[in-house]
Amino acid sequence: MRRALGARVVAIAMIAAGCGSGVSTAPMKTPDKDAAGATGRVSVPVPDGPSTPLIVDWQPEQRTDLEAAIREGVVVVQLDKKGLRILPGCKVLHGDYGYVGVVTKKEVIQLKTAQQVAANLPLTGGLLGAELGGELSRGATLDIRLAIVGKHATTWNEVTGKDLAGGKACARATHYIRGITVGAFTMKMNAEEKAKGHAKVLGQGGDASHDKSSAVDSSDGKLEDCEKADPDSMKPPGQCRALVRIQLEPIAKGGKGKVVDVDPQPQPTTCPDGMVFVDGKCAEPVAEKPHTCNPDDAADCQTQCDKGDAASCQLWAALLARDLPKPEEPSPAPGGGLSDVAPPAHASAASSASADSAMSEGDVPVIEGTGGKKIQAALVKSCELGDSTGCANLGRALLAAGDEVPRAMLLLDKACQQGEASACNAVADAYWHGPHGVKRNVPRALRLFERACNGGDPIGCTNAAVLYTGGDGVKKDDKKSLALSQRACAGGIATACGNAGSRYELGMGVPRDLPRAASLYDRACRKDPSTCIRMAILHATGQGAKRDPARAKELFARSCSAAGSLRIIACWVEKNVYGGSSGEAASAGEIQRFDTLMRQQCEQGSARGCAFMGVLSLMTGKEAAGRAGLARACKMKDPWACELGKLKIRSR
Repeated sequence: MRRALGARVVAIAMIAAGCGSGVSTAPMKTPDKDAAGATGRVSVPVPDGPSTPLIVDWQPEQRTDLEAAIREGVVVVQLDKKGLRILPGCKVLHGDYGYVGVVTKKEVIQLKTAQQVAANLPLTGGLLGAELGGELSRGATLDIRLAIVGKHATTWNEVTGKDLAGGKACARATHYIRGITVGAFTMKMNAEEKAKGHAKVLGQGGDASHDKSSAVDSSDGKLEDCEKADPDSMKPPGQCRALVRIQLEPIAKGGKGKVVDVDPQPQPTTCPDGMVFVDGKCAEPVAEKPHTCNPDDAADCQTQCDKGDAASCQLWAALLARDLPKPEEPSPAPGGGLSDVAPPAHASAASSASADSAMSEGDVPVIEGTGGKKIQAALVKSCELGDSTGCANLGRALLAAGDEVPRAMLLLDKACQQGEASACNAVADAYWHGPHGVKRNVPRALRLFERACNGGDPIGCTNAAVLYTGGDGVKKDDKKSLALSQRACAGGIATACGNAGSRYELGMGVPRDLPRAASLYDRACRKDPSTCIRMAILHATGQGAKRDPARAKELFARSCSAAGSLRIIACWVEKNVYGGSSGEAASAGEIQRFDTLMRQQCEQGSARGCAFMGVLSLMTGKEAAGRAGLARACKMKDPWACELGKLKIRSR
């Protein structure tokens, strides 16, 4: 399915936020569909927008609570009309935040009306806007100076109740914090305008002793320290670590955990009715000034792009891409994402690590034909106007087409330095595999994959994990590989869940932990049915899950019916061990590719790889070799291989 063009806009209602209560604005309506939703979900974007509300109005103790919470794991909150409350006893299972630095970005957000204050400061905006309304109406402004140097991001992009840990503490969970923008800020009334306002008051006999705005002087960090920030550093400068913006995601329905609906549930929004997003804030529209368009309004996106709004050009490109004819689904890549250890040298990310590679054809905008040329023109303009997502998508499109490859690499590198994690993954993949004449540089690819991972891109985590298994000259590091696989699993990469689960099931580099293996396998199976074979094996052996032949047969059948190279094993076992009906017969080419990959894994010490080799031999009529392969895997402490070896089964 053709989908691409940047990060999905995930907006939230601009309502009260903080550890205590606040004053809300009314929930706002939003269209059910948007162009950004068609672009696919990648990482938490650094560029400012109404989906990442400012938290510069939080009190010091509230900011301290959030800083402490993000060190403990992925933060879960309750968001309702009363405000936002951190739920300290509730966390997302096995979740954490990475940090990625970006090229320092400075801006001044000037709030000129009480309505703008209410819309842009979620915690105290309603009260503060009412308090300052008189001075604002006389020309004063509330100025917020920002320096952004990086972000904390999690790879989790879909959390359900089943993914939460904390029991009753999670009963009121509604959202989790997916990303936090980092830097420094000051917030104060514009002194010059405030003096003018006071003169007018005094001229009318007012009393200057009561200065409501004098208390509005807040800051965190030092703006000058942000000049020292290095985008490649693993942490921000000492006095440039303030939490400036947050990005919230709703907790999805489903799973065993109980996640309640808050009535009324805050609705996603861009800006309040009657306002548009312009100059980094929600403000009243000005006819001659461009603003960021409604992501579902094609005419407005084209108009605002023509006027010079960078984000609107990117959204316009997304709308154009959404309307292109959808090509037929490509056949699954060889290997199907089943690697337990290192893949063959130069194997693609799609075949060795992930069934959802960021470099797959369906993930990049097409630049062929009339529609494609319009998309390219919109992306070029978006990038030239400074939109990092536009630069990333233009670079990916040019690289995929093999056009202007040096320019494509520069665009991707630029977008990566600006915090676009998917761009980091794309340029890393190019350095890994060397397409279209790009000079291979595996060490650089690894650094960029890790940067993508820290920026919230789970595919980058997956690819880095594969390299740390010892492939392509990278020193083997099982600890790093496992940690990266688990972060990729959190982001929904089923293959990574399976790879991490195998390590825990068979004690590969870590102590055996069957409950953890079962949890990872269960998540993999929910994300991709082709991986259900792993959970089926646990039910077959009774180790890590209840011994349940019926459930095992069902899961083997589910994998048999899905695309992916493990299908050939699942089909054979479901038929020959459980008496089921076999799926479509594997082709000679499919068997050969599977044999090549599993043989290497077996030789590198993977017990499950040897077990799969044994089954493959039985499948192809090599009885003695099959029994020998299962016996070898059994000696390597694979309980499933031991059980299969005891059965008197033959292919039929």
